[in-house]
Amino acid sequence: MTNVRALVIDGPKSAEVQHVDTPVPGRGQLVVDVHRVGICGTDIELFTAELAYFEQGKSRFPLVPGHEWCGVVSATGPDTDPAWLGQRVTGDTMLGCGRCERCTSGRHHVCEDRHEIGIMGWPGALAEKVLVPAWSVYRLPDTVDDRAGAMVEPGGNAWRAAAAAGAGPGKTVLVWGPGTIGLLTASFANPFTTFFQSTRWMTAPAAAEMVIGSMRRSYTLEFKANRAFLHFAQLWPFFRSQHF
Repeated sequence: MTNVRALVIDGPKSAEVQHVDTPVPGRGQLVVDVHRVGICGTDIELFTAELAYFEQGKSRFPLVPGHEWCGVVSATGPDTDPAWLGQRVTGDTMLGCGRCERCTSGRHHVCEDRHEIGIMGWPGALAEKVLVPAWSVYRLPDTVDDRAGAMVEPGGNAWRAAAAAGAGPGKTVLVWGPGTIGLLTASFANPFTTFFQSTRWMTAPAAAEMVIGSMRRSYTLEFKANRAFLHFAQLWPFFRSQHF
């Protein structure tokens, strides 16, 4: 069997690029040649072994991380539509069993018997190739490049957060933290909502009344930052007045 390269975390703070077996698709599965993959805060916790999943027995070493990805389908398994070949795709992280009540009601992300790509029981996409179920992938249009394609997974989290917060005209929503998902959440809802985003260090409002961490100042400028709160304590009077 031929080998592909993958980043393997083999213990706390220990990782290296290794040659691993090339994934072979089973029934209903696809192999994707990875074009782009993101590094999430979860991946850092996997590397440091600080992720709670280790204590819970859900994650274990060695593992291949990477759950924010995109690529091109290069192989299909038995009983899998060959039309997938050559398609640019991204996919879900949470892979439910497909049989339980949660899965059959569309909530496979909370399946008790789930796998999580690159996190729990399923090799991730920090590799040249990744194996995925065909039902878990989504075709990417040409208008979405590879970099944006790898942002779909964190973007989905951000979109859900904005929607769950009831973002809309006349609403005020707190986004806590200026990381990737925080900035994506703000960008999704900013056209419709007064947004506030903050960190535990220093903050600065932007676009409408959005608060962005000044440690990410270069990013916050894209949201038209216009004034600064230099101390976290300055936020509390505002929060109280908004009845969060």
